[in-house]
Amino acid sequence: MLSLKQLTKVYRTTEVETTALRSVDLDVAAGEFLAVMGPSGCGKSTLLNIVGMLDNPSGGEYWFADRNIAGWSEGQLSELRKNSIGFIFQSFNLVDDLTVFENVELALLYHKDVPARERKARVRAALENMKVAHRAKHRPQQLSGGQQQRVAIARATVSRPNLLLADEPTGNLDSAMGEEVMQLLTELNQAGTTIVMVTHSPSHADYAHRVVHLLDGAIVTDRVRQAV
Repeated sequence: MLSLKQLTKVYRTTEVETTALRSVDLDVAAGEFLAVMGPSGCGKSTLLNIVGMLDNPSGGEYWFADRNIAGWSEGQLSELRKNSIGFIFQSFNLVDDLTVFENVELALLYHKDVPARERKARVRAALENMKVAHRAKHRPQQLSGGQQQRVAIARATVSRPNLLLADEPTGNLDSAMGEEVMQLLTELNQAGTTIVMVTHSPSHADYAHRVVHLLDGAIVTDRVRQAV
């Protein structure tokens, strides 16, 4: 599904030059569940932002579905991102002034080819899949952390993306809620969604097929998890 070749990212100011990623080579197959680990500041978030087309690499190639998109315009990237990628964040990033239903529907409003009736049906189905349909009329602040993350996952998947990017999706949850979220991600992956997840938790990384460790912007280990 995606392939990074000698990918680099350098941040420059007038006084400082910081290399966030150093010659990263990484392939992710369709249907794979990849966990990315490493200490704070090692480049995990930068890697996820580039994979998610929210940032551009300084050098190297980024192939997505057999297309090298490293030099694409923001407009081209935005269109591809809208149709192909869903995002889950540690802080949920729900809009407090909108209901749960409206938060999930927001992800489909940019899809002009989806009629209103189908849009609402897909939102209801996404909420039912995440077991929060009974909270559709509530505001995010009326939900528990686990319920908010379920809503965030519904929003990320309602557009049926090929790739799901999760940045510390259990970071703000207690252990029980964290395990629930990981089970939901596993079910999505088993249904065919490719997942790339950044995590600090070794136990949650064990849900993935493969674990990549970053250090100082470079991949230092890349291992396939042994089946239990």
